[in-house]
Amino acid sequence: MDILKLKNVVKIYKMAGGGTFEALKNINATFSAGELVSIVGESGSGKSTLMNLIGGLDSDFEGEISYRGKNLRDYTAQELADYHKKSIGFIFQNFNLIPHLNLIDNVALAMTLSNVDKETRVKRAKELLEKVGLKDHLYKKPDQISGGQKQRVAIARALINDPDVIIADEPTGALDAETTDNVLALIKEIAQSGKLVLMVTHSDRVAAHCTRVLRIDNGELVSDEVTGKLEPLATRTEHDAIEVKNMSLFNAIRLAFLNMKAKLGRNTLVAFGTSIGIMAVVLMLSIGRGVTNYIKDTMNSYTNPNVTEVHRQSMMPDPDKQPDMDDHAEISRMQQNNMAALTGSGTDNDFTTKDITKLKTIKHVDRLEKGYSTLSLGTNSVSYGDKNATIMTLQTMSSNITKSSIVSGKAPGKDEVLLDKGTADLLAKNIVGKEVTFKLTIDGKQVEQKLKVSGTYEQQGSNFSTAIVRYSDLKDIFAQNGQTLKPNVVYLYTKDKDNTEKIKDEVKKLGFSG
Repeated sequence: MDILKLKNVVKIYKMAGGGTFEALKNINATFSAGELVSIVGESGSGKSTLMNLIGGLDSDFEGEISYRGKNLRDYTAQELADYHKKSIGFIFQNFNLIPHLNLIDNVALAMTLSNVDKETRVKRAKELLEKVGLKDHLYKKPDQISGGQKQRVAIARALINDPDVIIADEPTGALDAETTDNVLALIKEIAQSGKLVLMVTHSDRVAAHCTRVLRIDNGELVSDEVTGKLEPLATRTEHDAIEVKNMSLFNAIRLAFLNMKAKLGRNTLVAFGTSIGIMAVVLMLSIGRGVTNYIKDTMNSYTNPNVTEVHRQSMMPDPDKQPDMDDHAEISRMQQNNMAALTGSGTDNDFTTKDITKLKTIKHVDRLEKGYSTLSLGTNSVSYGDKNATIMTLQTMSSNITKSSIVSGKAPGKDEVLLDKGTADLLAKNIVGKEVTFKLTIDGKQVEQKLKVSGTYEQQGSNFSTAIVRYSDLKDIFAQNGQTLKPNVVYLYTKDKDNTEKIKDEVKKLGFSG
């Protein structure tokens, strides 16, 4: 009965530098059950390439390799996996046994991959090992037996799933003459049991034991000679059909555990080294995230992320609105406007009632606070006893000043002032709670006001001497001197800081600077 049929099989390799190499050229052959076939050729002739194609290890070829009527090129991934497990058995020159598994587990491996129950696979493995003469070595490891015995284990493993085709790649290449004869006799018996055995070799002595010899040279089948016929065995052992499945999770874990146990020292060192590497990466990421969060929290601690500070116009000159260099009047006017914007003076910076109404209606704004801020050039000061300090920045208290920026004391109440820490230390130690004389210039006239220091303040990134009072108190001081205080800064507060960016966008749309 025909099992394998090769028709016009061509294998072409693409070369790295371009071009192609034709490893097999129009190979035609038909193989039947019960044949012991040797495929003979020198190194590089193409015999191993042909075996890889027949074994389903390479599906990139032209022509047909039909197993029981179906071309291997047309197999799905699952069909190809089942073909490897059930239909084909491999015998390798170098045995390819797993060192940490005993002989039973090595032979039963194919059944383990097919998810056959333990009792069935152990029973079958023992039968095959006894058949190849290794009854007394069942529980030994591969390094405890000879080369010939290892090849017998490899043969038993190839037979475990009762395949139709056995592919033997130089099965006697690593054996002495006497052991070679014993292994060849065993392989001959396998063919007599009704299986197709394809044996790759370059030895005519080995080929002489076969009933058919195919010779390959330079990728071509140069001869196909039948040299004899095998007598089938009188009795054949029948086995229950093996249902091919995927390996269970339990068996996968078991094999992994056995592998780890066999190489415990190396695996422990690898795991230890890997854990150190992982911990180092986690530590660096944690430190990086921690530093980022620290900087973010520090910045937020000095400015309230829930507050948007709004000015009627930008405190920085607009580079797109520079005057003509020959227009001296316009240059002078621009300089005056820029100075007014910088110092907070001038009516162009004051918010009108209409402006306040527009800002209040912005979505997500929960509270609007009026404020005032001015930068003085030596005209404002604060004194205590015989000590005097110039105040560069005068501003009003708002939600934008957080509790964490107040170093000592508290926010200013009625008739109180909050001083920056540098100015406070210049005037006196422990000045919190003491009364100071505050001098400021209003409409060209210097006025004095007695205020109590409520606390000290530190603003990140600013070295200006600063005094902070309540807007209502500053408004009263202006009124007492015949002036009306108008807000030149507005603070928009939202309960949810995620809305701050939306508010800033709306502020810009309304034409203000935020």
